[in-house]
Amino acid sequence: MRHENTIVYKKCLVLMEVTREIIEQFPRGFSFLADQLRRSCTSLARNFAEGYYQDSGRQQRRYFGYAIQSARETSASFDSARAFRIASEAKLLQGKGLCLEIVKMLSRFPTSSRQQVSETGFTENRVQEDRVQEDRLQVVGGPWEETEPK
Repeated sequence: MRHENTIVYKKCLVLMEVTREIIEQFPRGFSFLADQLRRSCTSLARNFAEGYYQDSGRQQRRYFGYAIQSARETSASFDSARAFRIASEAKLLQGKGLCLEIVKMLSRFPTSSRQQVSETGFTENRVQEDRVQEDRLQVVGGPWEETEPK
């Protein structure tokens, strides 16, 4: 299958492996978060694969948009694990970094109609808002600390 040869899909597989390593660190009582992480990171790969084979650019953008949303959900779940202090900071940073890389790649992935998928899968305005937000985040004590704009 062709989707298996893409960098995006390979990064999705790495994200699943990192997610598994993070989940293995969870103590009892956090199965709800483990389940959510499993669902969101596997949904990312499945939606990308399904969208990859769509004939219509509109359908591809729809599935890639779902994949982007799943990547963001996975990243938010890593934030939850960080807040509960149930996984190593290094692994969480690795997982969040992969999520961001995948979102950036999906937002530039060419569709069959030769159009570009926006970062959110929807509008250019939201892409601009996200870029401004990204610029405001700096790795000081972690990627979650918001700093003043430069």
